[in-house]
Amino acid sequence: MGYAIYKHPCETAIFKAFLPCLSSRSAIHRRRCVWVAMQRILGGALMVPPRSGTWGFLNPMPDVMIQVADPASAPVLKLIEELDGYLQGLYPPESNHILTVEDLRQANVVFLTAAVDGHLVGCGGILHQLEYAEIKRMFVVPRARGLRIGRRILDELEAVARSWGMTVARLETGVFQPEALGLYEKAGYQRRYAFGGYGEHPLCVFMEKKLGIIPGG
Repeated sequence: MGYAIYKHPCETAIFKAFLPCLSSRSAIHRRRCVWVAMQRILGGALMVPPRSGTWGFLNPMPDVMIQVADPASAPVLKLIEELDGYLQGLYPPESNHILTVEDLRQANVVFLTAAVDGHLVGCGGILHQLEYAEIKRMFVVPRARGLRIGRRILDELEAVARSWGMTVARLETGVFQPEALGLYEKAGYQRRYAFGGYGEHPLCVFMEKKLGIIPGG
């Protein structure tokens, strides 16, 4: 006679949350998997780890501040350098379309940063390109992913585009950034051919969104 083993729904959920951690050979990746799993279980109650690398708990809704920032300021420069290093580790120079700090300070650009409980963790810019707005320099540091900060930055950038009277937002990203691709797709962006001064490239992904459409997700 066989016996069925009953598992409480919470037990099953916890097992599924931690399952990816067991298959990773990288200690850094395992630590990130554990953090993401705990985020899911605790409803986002884990704090963003400070730059010292320690871990701790905060309230379930971290204090996120998104504001216009000067890309040339010292803290923002450090974040941009981290973004540049991340992209250069993923793609060859010919497929990295990186705007310089001076480009980001032009009159047709609005550049935003995001801070969680005082720690600078993300950024994004938007360019007025006459017929459309272009999203550039979107980045959330790995230790702060999973808090929907990228979506909040994106929403703010789209609000800027709408204030300009723009009805279309476009962007270029890469095939090796599944988290970014997932963010844009959930926000309503669809793939398209190259635009502006870009050329088609197997590592590049071009996307567009009609700003009159605000998806519920």
